[in-house]
Amino acid sequence: MAKLKVLLIRPENKTVYGLFKEIREDRIHPPLGLLYLDAYLTSLGYQCSVWDERISQGSTSLNTVLQALKPDVVGMGGTTPEVSFVLDRMADVKAYRKGIITVAGGIHFSAVSYETYPNVDCVITGEAEQGFALLLDCIAKGLPYKRVIESSWVKNLDSLPAPRWENIHPWGYHDFFGTPNLEKIGMVVTSRGCPYRCIFCYNSKNPRPVRFRSVENVEAEIKKLVSLGIRRIVFCDDSFSLDKKRTLAMCNMIARHNVTWLCLMRADKVEYDIIDRMVSSGCANLSIGIESGDENLLARANKKETIGQIKRAFDILIKFDMLEKRASFIFGHPYETMQTAQASIELALSLPIDRAFFNIMTPYPSSVVYDMAINGEGIHMVNKDWKGFRRYGNAVIRTDELSPEDLIKLQREAHRRFYTQPRILLKHMKGLINGSDQELYCRPLLEALEWSAHDN
Repeated sequence: MAKLKVLLIRPENKTVYGLFKEIREDRIHPPLGLLYLDAYLTSLGYQCSVWDERISQGSTSLNTVLQALKPDVVGMGGTTPEVSFVLDRMADVKAYRKGIITVAGGIHFSAVSYETYPNVDCVITGEAEQGFALLLDCIAKGLPYKRVIESSWVKNLDSLPAPRWENIHPWGYHDFFGTPNLEKIGMVVTSRGCPYRCIFCYNSKNPRPVRFRSVENVEAEIKKLVSLGIRRIVFCDDSFSLDKKRTLAMCNMIARHNVTWLCLMRADKVEYDIIDRMVSSGCANLSIGIESGDENLLARANKKETIGQIKRAFDILIKFDMLEKRASFIFGHPYETMQTAQASIELALSLPIDRAFFNIMTPYPSSVVYDMAINGEGIHMVNKDWKGFRRYGNAVIRTDELSPEDLIKLQREAHRRFYTQPRILLKHMKGLINGSDQELYCRPLLEALEWSAHDN
């Protein structure tokens, strides 16, 4: 009996991010979740393909892909503000051939699996590999399957095959990589799960146990990327340095392959010897989620970090000139006030951060902060349209003191004040003048200058 044909799609999302869409359009990351799923299903003998509409950029139509591949099953996923794009594409698949079985997955659909959609046959919650395999087994045997399949966590991550990068043209994916020019990138997950329960995260109500891949297993995937000409790697772990001994072992391994890389890290995990080893092994960019400059709001957010730990981390990071230091902040925490928001801005200005990202609190479904927004606990939902659930240039909440308009103004103010600091201004202006900086890399600065002129 012929094996089922499976097509995994990442739909286009051009209009999601509004104010920041130009940055998001050019910085295209691989659809990593779909790629790991594709590799797993292929290893089971299914004929699996991935089509990334974002990288296609209109050069190929969905109908052309469906006609060429003739899939029995089509799977898609997306973030909360991308849901409408997913559902539109599901409708297009059903319009092409109603008999194709459509499957939705990912964090958003896991969080709202109780919702029903006319063009979605099945929702898989959690880590999709085992649940999707179960669905395909039922379809192949002609057995009924549940509308919602709860997929089990993968206990042994080394059992999962690496993505088939050679089939998706990895050189089409780019990001800024501690340099002013877009770089070709690969992406790797070395662990799954997070031991922390920050209230704005899906993990706050749906904890996943932390599981690590072995260093040897990760090395095999890096070798594969290098063989395809990829020299820039983004590690997508929730926090790269949870285990110090493992982190140092990872750095020793990465150093053998002459690549540069970036990762996310908690401030309380920053230690001099760790950062020194990371940088010497090629780490060019480190991103830290600071979230707030107010001690009480950090505690309410269950970050398990203090302002003192954050400052200490940057006291260490400033010693590494070649490391681009990024940090993110959130405006609109429960019980946020103008005073606490200004404290976040002042903290951002006081730290040796190279690039800062100022987000508006977005209460994603099945998070603690979502429940707080629904119940009016220091934060209030004002718009339940998923399209608006983006962190940039839009607010779907207010706090007791701050309106949605206040939050958008704060985001603009923070962005403007940060990127017009003399040291940031000088850095980018020099790059623009001598031609070493792409205009896109400097767009935060250019937007800050534009807003400064407008606001004045």
